[in-house]
Amino acid sequence: MSTVIYATNDGRVINFETTNWTDTRDATSGNTVSTSASLIDMVQISKAAGRGGTTYGCARSFFQFDTSSITHVPESARFDVYGYSTSGAGNMYGVKSTQSSSLGTGDFNAIDGWSTGGVDNISNVTLYTNIVGSIWSTSGYNAFTLTQQALFDIAAMTTFKIAILNFANDIRGIEPSSGVDRSGCHSSAYTGTSRDPKLAIIEQDNSVFVGCNF
Repeated sequence: MSTVIYATNDGRVINFETTNWTDTRDATSGNTVSTSASLIDMVQISKAAGRGGTTYGCARSFFQFDTSSITHVPESARFDVYGYSTSGAGNMYGVKSTQSSSLGTGDFNAIDGWSTGGVDNISNVTLYTNIVGSIWSTSGYNAFTLTQQALFDIAAMTTFKIAILNFANDIRGIEPSSGVDRSGCHSSAYTGTSRDPKLAIIEQDNSVFVGCNF
Protein backbone atom coordinates (compact mmCIF):
# COMPACT_ATOMS: atom_id res chain seq x y z
CA MET A 1 0.00 0.00 0.00
CA SER A 2 1.27 3.47 -0.85
CA THR A 3 0.70 6.59 1.24
CA VAL A 4 1.45 10.23 0.40
CA ILE A 5 1.93 12.77 3.20
CA TYR A 6 2.36 16.45 2.37
CA ALA A 7 4.66 18.79 4.29
CA THR A 8 3.61 21.37 6.84
CA ASN A 9 5.68 24.08 8.52
CA ASP A 10 8.29 24.06 5.76
CA GLY A 11 10.60 26.86 4.74
CA ARG A 12 14.13 28.17 4.46
CA VAL A 13 16.49 29.79 6.96
CA ILE A 14 19.47 31.73 5.64
CA ASN A 15 22.46 33.25 7.41
CA PHE A 16 24.88 35.89 6.10
CA GLU A 17 28.19 36.81 7.74
CA THR A 18 31.11 39.06 6.83
CA THR A 19 33.73 37.32 8.96
CA ASN A 20 34.46 33.88 7.50
CA TRP A 21 32.79 30.73 6.21
CA THR A 22 33.09 28.85 9.51
CA ASP A 23 31.19 31.55 11.40
CA THR A 24 28.52 31.54 8.69
CA ARG A 25 27.71 27.81 8.77
CA ASP A 26 28.20 27.42 12.54
CA ALA A 27 25.89 30.26 13.60
CA THR A 28 23.21 29.44 16.15
CA SER A 29 20.61 31.47 14.27
CA GLY A 30 20.05 32.86 10.80
CA ASN A 31 19.29 36.35 9.54
CA THR A 32 15.98 35.64 7.82
CA VAL A 33 13.38 32.91 7.56
CA SER A 34 10.95 32.27 4.72
CA THR A 35 7.81 30.28 5.56
CA SER A 36 5.09 31.89 3.44
CA ALA A 37 6.74 32.05 0.01
CA SER A 38 5.54 29.42 -2.47
CA LEU A 39 9.02 29.24 -4.05
CA ILE A 40 12.16 28.95 -1.92
CA ASP A 41 15.88 28.55 -2.49
CA MET A 42 16.01 25.38 -0.43
CA VAL A 43 19.81 25.33 -0.52
CA GLN A 44 22.04 28.35 -1.16
CA ILE A 45 25.79 28.78 -0.81
CA SER A 46 27.43 32.11 -1.60
CA LYS A 47 30.65 34.10 -1.34
CA ALA A 48 30.64 37.63 -2.70
CA ALA A 49 33.18 40.43 -2.47
CA GLY A 50 31.89 43.96 -1.80
CA ARG A 51 32.92 47.35 -0.44
CA GLY A 52 32.49 46.12 3.12
CA GLY A 53 34.49 42.97 2.50
CA THR A 54 33.49 39.44 1.63
CA THR A 55 29.98 38.27 2.54
CA TYR A 56 29.22 34.59 2.96
CA GLY A 57 25.74 33.09 2.77
CA CYS A 58 24.34 29.70 3.75
CA ALA A 59 20.71 28.60 3.42
CA ARG A 60 19.09 25.41 4.68
CA SER A 61 15.54 24.20 4.20
CA PHE A 62 13.39 22.44 6.79
CA PHE A 63 10.31 20.27 6.34
CA GLN A 64 7.85 18.73 8.79
CA PHE A 65 5.36 15.89 8.26
CA ASP A 66 2.54 14.46 10.36
CA THR A 67 3.40 10.74 10.39
CA SER A 68 1.10 9.77 13.26
CA SER A 69 -0.82 7.48 10.88
CA ILE A 70 2.31 5.41 10.12
CA THR A 71 2.80 2.93 12.97
CA HIS A 72 4.89 0.30 11.16
CA VAL A 73 8.31 0.68 9.56
CA PRO A 74 7.69 1.22 5.82
CA GLU A 75 9.20 -0.99 3.15
CA SER A 76 10.58 2.13 1.45
CA ALA A 77 9.92 5.83 1.14
CA ARG A 78 10.99 8.94 -0.76
CA PHE A 79 11.13 12.62 0.13
CA ASP A 80 10.08 14.49 -3.02
CA VAL A 81 10.40 18.19 -3.80
CA TYR A 82 9.21 19.92 -6.96
CA GLY A 83 12.09 22.01 -8.31
CA TYR A 84 11.83 25.46 -9.84
CA SER A 85 15.36 26.84 -10.28
CA THR A 86 18.98 25.90 -9.98
CA SER A 87 22.37 27.52 -10.47
CA GLY A 88 24.71 24.72 -9.46
CA ALA A 89 24.09 24.33 -5.71
CA GLY A 90 25.79 20.95 -5.92
CA ASN A 91 25.00 17.75 -4.09
CA MET A 92 22.62 17.72 -1.13
CA TYR A 93 21.67 15.39 1.69
CA GLY A 94 18.54 15.18 3.77
CA VAL A 95 19.40 14.95 7.48
CA LYS A 96 17.50 14.56 10.73
CA SER A 97 16.43 17.95 12.08
CA THR A 98 14.94 19.30 15.29
CA GLN A 99 13.31 22.59 14.28
CA SER A 100 10.52 24.13 16.30
CA SER A 101 6.84 23.72 15.44
CA SER A 102 6.92 27.21 13.96
CA LEU A 103 10.09 27.60 11.90
CA GLY A 104 12.17 30.63 12.88
CA THR A 105 15.64 32.12 12.49
CA GLY A 106 16.73 30.27 15.64
CA ASP A 107 16.28 26.97 13.81
CA PHE A 108 19.24 27.57 11.49
CA ASN A 109 21.32 24.96 13.37
CA ALA A 110 18.43 22.69 14.40
CA ILE A 111 20.23 19.64 13.05
CA ASP A 112 20.62 16.43 15.03
CA GLY A 113 24.31 15.80 15.87
CA TRP A 114 25.63 19.08 14.43
CA SER A 115 29.04 20.17 15.78
CA THR A 116 30.58 23.63 15.44
CA GLY A 117 34.20 24.67 14.96
CA GLY A 118 34.37 24.20 11.21
CA VAL A 119 34.43 20.40 11.46
CA ASP A 120 33.33 17.95 8.79
CA ASN A 121 29.89 16.90 10.03
CA ILE A 122 29.23 14.00 7.65
CA SER A 123 29.78 11.47 10.44
CA ASN A 124 27.99 13.58 13.09
CA VAL A 125 24.62 14.21 11.46
CA THR A 126 21.97 11.53 10.96
CA LEU A 127 21.65 10.99 7.22
CA TYR A 128 18.03 10.57 6.17
CA THR A 129 18.51 10.35 2.39
CA ASN A 130 20.85 9.42 -0.42
CA ILE A 131 22.88 12.18 -2.04
CA VAL A 132 21.01 14.20 -4.69
CA GLY A 133 21.86 17.15 -6.89
CA SER A 134 23.99 16.32 -9.92
CA ILE A 135 20.76 16.53 -11.94
CA TRP A 136 18.05 18.89 -10.67
CA SER A 137 14.67 19.07 -12.36
CA THR A 138 13.01 22.49 -12.50
CA SER A 139 9.80 21.11 -14.03
CA GLY A 140 9.04 18.08 -11.88
CA TYR A 141 9.73 16.26 -8.64
CA ASN A 142 13.26 15.50 -7.43
CA ALA A 143 13.41 12.31 -5.36
CA PHE A 144 15.48 11.75 -2.22
CA THR A 145 15.44 8.04 -1.26
CA LEU A 146 15.09 7.67 2.51
CA THR A 147 17.52 5.64 4.59
CA GLN A 148 16.59 2.82 6.95
CA GLN A 149 17.00 5.18 9.92
CA ALA A 150 14.53 7.59 8.34
CA LEU A 151 12.05 4.76 7.79
CA PHE A 152 12.32 3.74 11.43
CA ASP A 153 11.83 7.33 12.60
CA ILE A 154 8.76 7.78 10.39
CA ALA A 155 7.13 4.93 12.27
CA ALA A 156 8.48 5.87 15.70
CA MET A 157 7.65 9.60 15.60
CA THR A 158 4.33 11.34 15.22
CA THR A 159 6.16 14.25 13.58
CA PHE A 160 8.94 13.55 11.08
CA LYS A 161 11.39 16.41 10.48
CA ILE A 162 14.04 16.67 7.79
CA ALA A 163 16.49 19.38 6.66
CA ILE A 164 18.18 19.64 3.27
CA LEU A 165 21.82 20.80 3.36
CA ASN A 166 24.52 21.33 0.78
CA PHE A 167 27.05 18.52 1.06
CA ALA A 168 30.53 19.87 0.29
CA ASN A 169 30.34 23.41 1.67
CA ASP A 170 27.80 23.10 4.46
CA ILE A 171 28.01 19.56 5.84
CA ARG A 172 31.73 19.09 5.16
CA GLY A 173 32.69 22.72 5.83
CA ILE A 174 34.66 23.46 2.67
CA GLU A 175 34.71 27.20 1.92
CA PRO A 176 32.84 27.98 -1.31
CA SER A 177 34.36 29.72 -4.30
CA SER A 178 33.03 33.09 -5.43
CA GLY A 179 29.47 33.38 -6.64
CA VAL A 180 26.02 32.20 -5.63
CA ASP A 181 24.95 28.59 -6.03
CA ARG A 182 21.36 27.59 -5.28
CA SER A 183 18.67 25.02 -5.92
CA GLY A 184 15.02 25.91 -5.39
CA CYS A 185 11.75 24.13 -4.82
CA HIS A 186 8.03 24.72 -4.36
CA SER A 187 6.87 24.86 -0.75
CA SER A 188 3.58 23.88 0.87
CA ALA A 189 2.47 27.51 0.42
CA TYR A 190 2.05 26.78 -3.30
CA THR A 191 -1.63 26.69 -4.31
CA GLY A 192 -3.04 23.18 -3.98
CA THR A 193 -0.84 20.14 -3.41
CA SER A 194 0.26 19.28 -6.95
CA ARG A 195 3.78 20.67 -6.28
CA ASP A 196 4.01 20.39 -2.50
CA PRO A 197 6.94 18.65 -0.77
CA LYS A 198 5.82 15.15 0.14
CA LEU A 199 6.69 11.77 1.57
CA ALA A 200 5.84 8.90 -0.77
CA ILE A 201 5.65 5.84 1.47
CA ILE A 202 5.39 2.16 0.51
CA GLU A 203 4.15 0.14 3.45
CA GLN A 204 5.18 -3.46 4.00
CA ASP A 205 2.78 -6.38 3.51
CA ASN A 206 4.28 -8.07 6.56
CA SER A 207 4.59 -5.00 8.73
CA VAL A 208 7.54 -4.44 11.04
CA PHE A 209 6.27 -2.94 14.26
CA VAL A 210 8.33 -0.32 16.04
CA GLY A 211 10.06 -2.03 18.95
CA CYS A 212 9.59 -5.64 17.82
CA ASN A 213 9.48 -7.81 14.73
CA PHE A 214 6.92 -10.48 14.02
